[in-house]
Amino acid sequence: MAEGNSNFIWPGWETVRLIGRGSFGNVYEISRDVPGFHDRCALKVISIPKDGREISALRSDGYNNDSITKTFKSYLDSFLVEYALMRRLNGNTNIVNCDDVKYIQHDDGLGWDIYIRMELLTPLKEAYPDAINEEAVILCARDICRALVLCEKNKIIHRDIKPENIFVSNNGDFKLGDFGVAKTLEGTNAGSIAGTYRYMAPEVAKGENYDSRADIYSLGLTLYWLLNERRLPFYPLPPAALLAQDDLNARGRRLSGERIPAPINGSPELKRIVLKACAFKPKDRYHTAADMLDEIEAYIRGRDYKESSVLSSDDTIWDGADAGGVELPGGHGAHGADVCIVKKKPFRRFGLKALVHTTGCLLALFAILIGSRMIAKTVEKKEPRSPGAETPTVADTEIGAEHTSSPSVTAEPEEDVSAIESEVENAVAEPRAEDTAVESEAETYIATPEIGSCISLGAYEQDNDKSNGPEPIEWLVLSKEETRILLISRYVLDSKPYNNEYKAITWKTCSIRNWLNTTFLKTAFTVEEQSIICSVDVRADNNPAYSTDPGKDTSDKLFLLSIPEAEHFFADNSVRKCIPTNFAVARGCSPESRNCWWWLRSPGNYTNYAVYADYDGSIIYFGNRVHYGFGGVRPAMWIEIGS
Repeated sequence: MAEGNSNFIWPGWETVRLIGRGSFGNVYEISRDVPGFHDRCALKVISIPKDGREISALRSDGYNNDSITKTFKSYLDSFLVEYALMRRLNGNTNIVNCDDVKYIQHDDGLGWDIYIRMELLTPLKEAYPDAINEEAVILCARDICRALVLCEKNKIIHRDIKPENIFVSNNGDFKLGDFGVAKTLEGTNAGSIAGTYRYMAPEVAKGENYDSRADIYSLGLTLYWLLNERRLPFYPLPPAALLAQDDLNARGRRLSGERIPAPINGSPELKRIVLKACAFKPKDRYHTAADMLDEIEAYIRGRDYKESSVLSSDDTIWDGADAGGVELPGGHGAHGADVCIVKKKPFRRFGLKALVHTTGCLLALFAILIGSRMIAKTVEKKEPRSPGAETPTVADTEIGAEHTSSPSVTAEPEEDVSAIESEVENAVAEPRAEDTAVESEAETYIATPEIGSCISLGAYEQDNDKSNGPEPIEWLVLSKEETRILLISRYVLDSKPYNNEYKAITWKTCSIRNWLNTTFLKTAFTVEEQSIICSVDVRADNNPAYSTDPGKDTSDKLFLLSIPEAEHFFADNSVRKCIPTNFAVARGCSPESRNCWWWLRSPGNYTNYAVYADYDGSIIYFGNRVHYGFGGVRPAMWIEIGS
């Protein structure tokens, strides 16, 4: 075909411009005027052979005209298969539609020109030439998954999913195109290697048997590329330039089965979906595109989650059976640490009045706790594990004025506290009151808790059954001084955004700090219990990986750990993993293998991101967007234990 002469093929159509060139041919924009509208399409022109040199090469190898014709005819048939496959999928919103195909044999009989007319779309890389936001990545994942669901129904494997084969319509739909190496399941077997090595599933690259999960893997890598600053796993990140050796090294590590790290951008749930899609072993991926689509759509629905939409007690989200037989908080769950408070009989509330029913020694001890006003001594701590990080210290401060019947709140309120309190009162059975009656039976206690042990203090809704009231909160002992101990909740107790709005924020000004020191403080603890929670100076620790402004130091009773503290007080990732309560799951936490991610107070790579501990306990330094409502909350606090 002479360039610009599409009218020769389809009368009424004129060539507008050359869109792109490929290894087999070119793509043009063509158009026509029809009464009432202006029609535009893409025309894919494939020449077999591409030029006369291929014919000369075949003749030098001993081919004659007849065998050359048969060879090129096999090429023609493969391209016509592509058209046939795409025609079978026509009409789907997420697959490039093909309108017509024609092929014309060359005058000398040695080859063909193929013309495929299809809808005109924008390539993904042109639609998003620079960064792509997470919302677009999610929609791309959903749309291409929908395309793969249709492929699976038609027993088709695409075999070449990559950014170059994804297109965007004027309506913003993402579409899968270029079925040039697609095959039906019946025609795909061991040794049938096809596609692009950078995005190829390991089993395909190794010449092993494979199925539609190979497409799921390639889609996972494509999404990874979008979330990882347009770099595939194991490639150096921008601004580093890529070298040929980088490609070989990255591909070798990936195809050897080395665990792929999480992409640097995206919410934890989206990263989890992507990493599962590109798991090394097919059995560890989604079994079907429909399975992956279900999780993506559930995630999209979850992004619309509002904190006020607390599920009723009849809505069972997750129980002990779902946790592999380990009962969750609100039951008797055991998670490794020794429990220092052993109850002979369960009770709904745990206040300090329960303690006065113990031995006279303990009565005297807790009398000191309640009445004392002390200056806590600074403790010498080890250097943090991360290079260059400062010593993790929640600096000591003098305990304030005499405790009164109303709690001392040190955080500066920055939101409507009454609205939050109303919300929590609806979610939790009832606010805790001072001097609530408790079981008078003697309890057994270990008087001096050790680091790594667990104690109970306060109560908060945990089993998501409001009919039986809030459950006692269990706390892990992280550090011990002469007169006080540092605690962190043993389980993720709630799910909240770091900040209610998506904007630049610091720990000093974020909404979660205000909530912890107002609503949560008054809901979870009696006035007596509040009186032994120390007001401490909370340092604005830097993020050791970035130079993000951490804000200013604060004075708080309750706080989140910083990066240096989380690295210092937990030996490794495995002990930093945390299970959410049923209530936290109902509020938005999304568990993976029983664990969920939880907020730290340090800033991420930008001031509108906050750092978090991931499902596997690893600290994600670049963080997550502060307004995500799925983040787990693990409060930390210092309490007085007397001299």
